[in-house]
Amino acid sequence: MKKLVPKQIHAARAARQFLTPSSRGSSDLDYLEILRSLAPMRPPSYEFPGTPVCLHDRHISSDGASEKSVAERVRREGLVVKSRFQHGHVGYVPSDEMPLYIGAFKKSKSLSWDDSAVLETLGREGPLQKKDLAEMSGAKGKTLTAALQNLQANFLVFEQQLETEWDNPWGAIETEHPEWLEGVPAQFEARLEVIRRFTHAHVFSSVQEVKDWSGFTGKDVAALLEELLSCGHLEKATVPEGAFYGQEGIVDGWGEHYLATDFEDVPFEPHVAILDSGDFLATAQVSRLKANYPKMPVLKYVLIDGEICGIVEGRWGINPFDVTDVHVPEHAREGALRLEIIEKLRRHFPLPAQRIQKFAGEILDGVKLSS
Repeated sequence: MKKLVPKQIHAARAARQFLTPSSRGSSDLDYLEILRSLAPMRPPSYEFPGTPVCLHDRHISSDGASEKSVAERVRREGLVVKSRFQHGHVGYVPSDEMPLYIGAFKKSKSLSWDDSAVLETLGREGPLQKKDLAEMSGAKGKTLTAALQNLQANFLVFEQQLETEWDNPWGAIETEHPEWLEGVPAQFEARLEVIRRFTHAHVFSSVQEVKDWSGFTGKDVAALLEELLSCGHLEKATVPEGAFYGQEGIVDGWGEHYLATDFEDVPFEPHVAILDSGDFLATAQVSRLKANYPKMPVLKYVLIDGEICGIVEGRWGINPFDVTDVHVPEHAREGALRLEIIEKLRRHFPLPAQRIQKFAGEILDGVKLSS
């Protein structure tokens, strides 16, 4: 069994997930290829509904455009599609790969009377805003919302999210995008390809990480990993006891894992990133993160040199809300690393609308005084 040290894994994982300076993209095509490699990718939490997937710290536009404007441009061209994937979460995938993701994530839920009425209306009338759909189908309010979510999880309808808007047209996939239903792979084959891509990008994966990321059952994940093992895409590997590092009392997440067989050592590049709670890497490690930061209100995670080792604490609000504190290891609490983390946080929580009240327990911006 191959034995590795964490730094090897962190270096390869960061490069394959476009988190190092040399791996980041700069064009719209790069944005699409990054999303393709890590799909499905979720839009950011605690932001305006309809906000696209912003590849913070993975993509820096060559034309100086913001991450959001690049994401909006790619989405407006119809190159990505919004639907429901892992655990029923909203996410985006490349539109030309919808058949693969339909095969992997389609929910075979039975349709209620309201579901059927909504689907029939969309098939007959074409794309409709929710207010018109409610009037024509008879399903209104929470009933309509539940019906659309169920139909979306079944890949029977789609939300035409081309702009950052609250209310968008909904349409029936069969009538508006029949090409998405052509060549849909069988479920096991589709899931096998999705998990192959995940294990390639994640490099060193446990059953729990694959389960957390995909939303598939533990039994299904075990079968998929064993198939990839027998096909030669994966091999067993481990990090020897005592080789890991980190904060005392922190769950390390090492041990025997599945290693992508195309793993190779790459030069280590120092890097810092602020990750959303729905980020590719964060969702894969969610069980470990919940154990390390129990019952803490997490707005973002802090990644330092390949390891999620800090959190941005705070509670979301409809109006601009503040960061309560930023929890990071001791070595990140001073000097250039501290300044880099704060600079990256400002992109997500800009002054003067939002304040970072404390950093590692010390006052930074302080509490906003009431007028």
